[in-house]
Amino acid sequence: MGVTALRGDGPLARPRFGPWLPVPELVLLSLGAVVAAIPALGIVLEAALGTGFTVPAAPAWVAAGTALALLARTGRSLPRLDWLAPSLLRTLEYAAAIALLPASVWTYLWLATVAYHHYDLVYRVRTRGTPTPTWLVQALGGWEGRTLVLVALAVSGAGESVLATLVVALAAVLAAETLVDLRRSAPQPDPTDPDL
Repeated sequence: MGVTALRGDGPLARPRFGPWLPVPELVLLSLGAVVAAIPALGIVLEAALGTGFTVPAAPAWVAAGTALALLARTGRSLPRLDWLAPSLLRTLEYAAAIALLPASVWTYLWLATVAYHHYDLVYRVRTRGTPTPTWLVQALGGWEGRTLVLVALAVSGAGESVLATLVVALAAVLAAETLVDLRRSAPQPDPTDPDL
């Protein structure tokens, strides 16, 4: 199982070919996270320091970072450093949301929903030793699907109603699966217990 279960790879990031690039996967993944985070860094600097530093064409930066992160799957693996990959992917995904979504309640709910999913990815493995079901990770689009959806929303200029619909859909799928999983994993009473 290992670190792969914590990545949250969707259908586009599933490795289909063996590594063919001589560049280590982690180098490309780091570069992708940095490239995607550049517009978010500009937003943070502007908010904190009032620097006037802005990065135009945030969707292009995020799309380029996502492409680099996807290309990283064809690079050489560095098993000793694989534990860094999930954090770099979270950096890319959260930076994309900050850079591409308008400051609103729906943006916060998007980030909260995605953060809950990331929590679920880690703690199912940690507490039960079983990964999050593959169908759930695929249904939520994986980190790359959600990031590319944000790029599409930004490029198309879709309104808050589209973002709200996506947030509600993601949250509904997560909530339903979590409730079913909690019921399934709840300890069952022992029928031979005399205290019952």
